[in-house]
Amino acid sequence: MHACTELYRLLPRLDLPINFGESTAFEEYIYSAHNPKFQVVSTQTTTRDLAKMFSNRKAKLVELLSSDFVNCVCLTSDIWSSKAKEDYLSVVAHYINPDWQLEKRVLGLVLIDCTHNGENIVDRVASVLVDYGVLEKVFAVTLDNASSNVSSMQLLRPILSNILVLRYL
Repeated sequence: MHACTELYRLLPRLDLPINFGESTAFEEYIYSAHNPKFQVVSTQTTTRDLAKMFSNRKAKLVELLSSDFVNCVCLTSDIWSSKAKEDYLSVVAHYINPDWQLEKRVLGLVLIDCTHNGENIVDRVASVLVDYGVLEKVFAVTLDNASSNVSSMQLLRPILSNILVLRYL
């Protein structure tokens, strides 16, 4: 199972397709260079195991962020376009872990298949914050200075309950 886990970690790092594990080129490479007993990993198995791995890691992160060990979370968010010309909104949490080390975790990478106006951005950001249980712990939000982000912050401000520091870059 260790080889499969490493394959699952490799896929997103190199932006490889989920079916990479059953490609002929990958099979030949693994068989000849590393392990002639390697068993091919099907796309179905990879998909199932990746979903399980994500769920487990998300549950651990939600548990940590909702604990008393994390008092506040600072956010950065941006919109970017993929190679497939789809727009995504990223929501990244920055916080101090129980060992007093700065951590950052991507909480959401949400498809924006509609207008990039303030209301649509806030809906997606708020949804991610609720999903991770950090809505009440947000201390600061940093966005770029796009006009839609200015209106987003005006709409997001009443939703966030703590003292909120707004900064536009």
